[in-house]
Amino acid sequence: GGYRRKALACKIGSRKGLALLGDDEVEKLVRAGRVAAEARELGASLVKPGASAREICDEVEGYITRKGASPAFPCNFSVNEVAAHYTPGPDDDVRVPSTAIVKIDVGASVDGYLSDTAASVAIGSSELQALADSARAALNAARAVMAPGVRVLDIGRQIEGAIKSMGFKPIKN
Repeated sequence: GGYRRKALACKIGSRKGLALLGDDEVEKLVRAGRVAAEARELGASLVKPGASAREICDEVEGYITRKGASPAFPCNFSVNEVAAHYTPGPDDDVRVPSTAIVKIDVGASVDGYLSDTAASVAIGSSELQALADSARAALNAARAVMAPGVRVLDIGRQIEGAIKSMGFKPIKN
């Protein structure tokens, strides 16, 4: 158990609010998160100029399956101005350019308990690397304030502040 795990493992119950998950359910969520994180890191390591988006996504999804989970959704692989949620089709041969920021978004499912994680990989540009670094800083800022009872608005303010402090403008959506 532990306070942190219990705080992170809530589900929407009835209209009356949140219900804590049981230890078995928490373990499934933790396993799904671990598998997705490993798959995300694998995918990020494969991003190189000229690499095929389809091949990287196939490898990421295959990894999730080999680990005994299922993809929670198709691997997303977005390049440059495509902000998020692009999934290469079966005949798609998008190649990673020599200068790019690539967003990999993956999720794993263990018995219906889902995880979702993403990473930004910069190639060939210090400005794009700074953009990727601002995404990591935003994640770290959110983690720093995350706790039971913290308002989503306050988490958003921390994310926005981290991004702006690095000279970028967050997307409002």
